[in-house]
Amino acid sequence: MDPTGTTDTFKDCRLKLKRNPEIGKKISTLALVGRLVPIMPILPFVLSSIIDRAWKPHFSLDTKEIRRNVFLFSFENEDDRARVLRGASWTVDGNYLILREWNPKLAIEEVELKKSPFWVHVHGLTPDEMGEENCAAISAMIGELVSSDLRSGNGLGYSCIMNLK
Repeated sequence: MDPTGTTDTFKDCRLKLKRNPEIGKKISTLALVGRLVPIMPILPFVLSSIIDRAWKPHFSLDTKEIRRNVFLFSFENEDDRARVLRGASWTVDGNYLILREWNPKLAIEEVELKKSPFWVHVHGLTPDEMGEENCAAISAMIGELVSSDLRSGNGLGYSCIMNLK
């Protein structure tokens, strides 16, 4: 500080804050951070209305826009939050919604919202094209393979269903 009592720089204004893991855990276990990957713009109140109808929370759900296309979903109940996270991937009016748990040690702006797992269905494979190796080859063109499931399609052919990141 200078003799007048004012600070010359912001570095003199640093404050060491104490972490409270108990409060952090309480907040983060009831929250999800989401980023809308828009094909077309969507207004926050429209998103909130669609989310309420799609997720059907048993208890209160608050949706707040943090910045453009980034939202904080605050649940009143952990079971509602867990059900929504288990049901991902989500789309809202044709726009993909990336959801993440909020690590209590990160500021909301630090939550990684660039990639998310999603399911891809590949139809019309012949029986000799079925197999994990071909699912892996197909997924390598799109993203990182998380898991795959080979299914019969009611006699109409086969499909390779892939969960990709």
